[in-house]
Amino acid sequence: MNPTEKETREDAKNSPEITPCPKVLPIPLPSDPPDILHAKVNALADVVKQQRNIAAATNYRASAIQERNTTKKAVAQMHPEELYVWKAYTEGLCTLPAIEWDINRLPAPTSTRPLRIARRRAEALNRLYKTNEARPEHVAWITQNKLYFLPLIKAMARVIGAEIDSMGGQNLLDAEELAEYQTLNKIPSNIGLADQRTGGAVLKSSSGSSAHDIFVARRNSLHRKLMGGTRKRRQESNDTDSRKAMKQ
Repeated sequence: MNPTEKETREDAKNSPEITPCPKVLPIPLPSDPPDILHAKVNALADVVKQQRNIAAATNYRASAIQERNTTKKAVAQMHPEELYVWKAYTEGLCTLPAIEWDINRLPAPTSTRPLRIARRRAEALNRLYKTNEARPEHVAWITQNKLYFLPLIKAMARVIGAEIDSMGGQNLLDAEELAEYQTLNKIPSNIGLADQRTGGAVLKSSSGSSAHDIFVARRNSLHRKLMGGTRKRRQESNDTDSRKAMKQ
């Protein structure tokens, strides 16, 4: 074997593997015929039953995170190296390094601000890989072992931050839960519109009705989490006002 062949084989051996993207599932549309509606609805119900994120499974097509103005705001804040890799990523020219979620981990930071940053970057990893397995420990590992990958993670984290800002800055749901909540608002709405057009093609069937109930149950769970935090903040605000009044 000549040196060139040896180097080529070594390069191939050491190059990062391409992580295959999960299949993107289509969302039900009001204009879908009944057989297509049933297939879409049942496939998405399986996603929720498996405790996977329905927004990631549909590539966020039914959530507000696709809004261009939100992404534009994030892009305007990106540093040059982040913008460079972001453009490559959005054009399909960026290969994500393979990550073994069970192995590629290091201790996460414990200080408040570094941990908050690591959590946001873990959300960015989940978005990039269309998964929900990323944790701050994976971010710590990437920082130590795949530093070249960090600008893209930072860029996606900026996009997520802009999305949260567009929702009034709430932090009760993380970015993936927020996208899931928005998706679970949209899908039952589309099913209802389709049923009006088809005379109840989905909701009159046992499988369609069961799927609809699965969507609504998960949406309500996220809604309770969102509203519970809102009530807690309101109570804390009232308690603060009461203490101020007592001091006067």
